[in-house]
Amino acid sequence: MESFEELGVTPELIEALAAEGIETPTAFQAAAIPVLLRGNALLAQAGPGAGTLIAYGIPLLQNTDADANAPEALVLAPTLQSASRLAESLSRFAGVTGHRIAALGSPWALPELAGILFADPEELLRAVRASRAPLDGIQAVVVEGFGSMTPGGREALYAIFENLPKEGLRVLL
Repeated sequence: MESFEELGVTPELIEALAAEGIETPTAFQAAAIPVLLRGNALLAQAGPGAGTLIAYGIPLLQNTDADANAPEALVLAPTLQSASRLAESLSRFAGVTGHRIAALGSPWALPELAGILFADPEELLRAVRASRAPLDGIQAVVVEGFGSMTPGGREALYAIFENLPKEGLRVLL
């Protein structure tokens, strides 16, 4: 199996992964990370333990501006709780890159200023309609757990995609 270094992960993120006890990529990560680092779209199905957050999170951290004052990347999850949990997990690695990570909803402060924003589609659509979450600078969108989304979440997801720039990284898991 390839190392994170061979996959093109930066040394600072390799160290952050090692600090969390992650030293060897899973098969899914080894396949997905190079594809996403090149800016290609990804449609994938992965089970528990595949390491999807690392697979898309590392490319997001490497390919978005750490100094962004508005979302450049969205990660959409089935629920606010899962979005918050994912944001908290990725924030451990964002500390070494300087990225601001947040999720819509409590306890996150000023999520609209985060470079990487996590949300559930319905809450994000409400925030967009209330002008609390700009979408014009979005360069990457990850949909985590599409199969677990409610019908309302899927409808909101379709409405969000209508308002996003047409170009950019797209990941559907």
